[in-house]
Amino acid sequence: MKLRFQVRRDYNKRIEKVNARMTRKKSRRHLIDEMTYLRWQKESLRKKERGIQPNMSAFGIWLQEMDYKLLRVQSVLKFYYSVLKEKVLRFVGSAKKNQTKAVIAFCSIFLFALLLFLPQSAHGYTVYLNGDEVGMVKEPEVFENSLKNIENDMSQWYDIGDLYYEQTVVYTKAPISKIAEMMDTETCKQKIYEGGFELYVKGVILYVDGQELASVGSKEDGEAVVKELTMQYSSTHENEKLIGEAQIDQTITMEEKIIPMSQIKSVDSVVASVFGREVQSAPAENAAVLSNSAVAKTETELADREQVMTAFSIDKDKFKTSAAAIEKPLITIRTTKEIVYTQPVQYGKKIEYDAAMYEGAERIKSAGVEGEEKITAVVAYENGREISREIQNTERLRDPVDAVVVMGTMPLPSVRSSGSFVIPASGTVSAIAKPGSHGPGYAVDIANQTGTPIYASDSGVVVLAKWYFGYGNCIIINHAGGYSTLYGHLSAYKVGVGDTVGQGQVIGSMGNTGNSTGPHLHFAIRINERPTMIRDYFSFLQVGRRVTALQ
Repeated sequence: MKLRFQVRRDYNKRIEKVNARMTRKKSRRHLIDEMTYLRWQKESLRKKERGIQPNMSAFGIWLQEMDYKLLRVQSVLKFYYSVLKEKVLRFVGSAKKNQTKAVIAFCSIFLFALLLFLPQSAHGYTVYLNGDEVGMVKEPEVFENSLKNIENDMSQWYDIGDLYYEQTVVYTKAPISKIAEMMDTETCKQKIYEGGFELYVKGVILYVDGQELASVGSKEDGEAVVKELTMQYSSTHENEKLIGEAQIDQTITMEEKIIPMSQIKSVDSVVASVFGREVQSAPAENAAVLSNSAVAKTETELADREQVMTAFSIDKDKFKTSAAAIEKPLITIRTTKEIVYTQPVQYGKKIEYDAAMYEGAERIKSAGVEGEEKITAVVAYENGREISREIQNTERLRDPVDAVVVMGTMPLPSVRSSGSFVIPASGTVSAIAKPGSHGPGYAVDIANQTGTPIYASDSGVVVLAKWYFGYGNCIIINHAGGYSTLYGHLSAYKVGVGDTVGQGQVIGSMGNTGNSTGPHLHFAIRINERPTMIRDYFSFLQVGRRVTALQ
């Protein structure tokens, strides 16, 4: 129990000592604040008596804050001076008893005061780059050296010619609170890179008939762009020869100007943008350097007797401030080529007649053979598109051989019909009325598998069994009374021209030839070759209904 009581008692005494020390510290701060405020009030009254009006701008308020801080430093020095003076007097009074100890203590206190207060009374320079505070240096030369190092870095990183960057540097004299906050050359350099700034290069702006096209890094790059544009359509094949040089209809001019590096384009990217292509740009070697810098303070804000200003800004009138054109100007490139090529010569057709064949029937006696000729032409192009062609020479390499076709002259047999019609195929009705040959209902489409048998709708004579325009493989049968039936899109024939067929006789197979989207039969009934309404003969026909052959 005694041990616990003793520990608690020592702990309470320790707390009392800490509280007393904190109270003394607060009292010292309070006294210093009071002294600073009184000195500030006296300075303000003195300025009013002299007629000096306070500067209420942002920069003026900042200066007033700095003045107040300086007054506080002076108050701190004065307060501790008075405390030190009192301690010295006490020390001198007690030194009579023990002079040796007094001298040692006095020297120790004096050295401690020097170490404690001299750093606070030192002054440095606060650095502002393009209006942004960077930090504090001992002398302006420290920051100047970092700027020179950055210029050397830029020259090594970017092999693009003369590089510029906007830099307005302001040094403001200020007291140093902590030695550790002082920046050396490397720290200044790192701070500048972290803040970022815009690089400028002495480049060239390309104009097409006065409209801006793009910005490139040099005059040589501008000339390379013009050359690449003309070369886009100047390539030739083995049978082609370029006549003269490619010509650009528009006037392309170049203007040298100091341009933000972020707007500089490579030769390939400019050419690709003209022709609507994309080129992947290489990543920047130092992205921080290419970021936008803050707006620099105006000259009026920088004018003050306590400030030292050095300006490295280049002539801003030479800067290119407008962004690149969003809509690229139209460029027309004309080329002329001599082209040598071959083309087929179409053969003709000779007709022979055979009385042993029915009228309308025909057969090929001998197939035709195309000829060949060599053409020399001068072709004019506009942006790679042919706009004119002039034939210079034609040389026959091989003559064509005409086809020989035998046509029948024997009259067709007489027509006999039952006088009625039946459905020619089994399947599903897929269409009756639709645009084209169907019209409002002149034909019916019956869909089924390829190879489904097709039957003659009525007895008669076959007058056509061949490819017939959009009907593909087609059969037409003439019936009595001027009637005829048409069967289209067949896959095979079972009859020929002149054959007499009976109602219900197989004449072919269903197919998907000609203008067809699937295997089906196109069936129509005509009078004197004029179409009739199919439902006049088969009133039960409906789209989607299943029908049976010979129904």
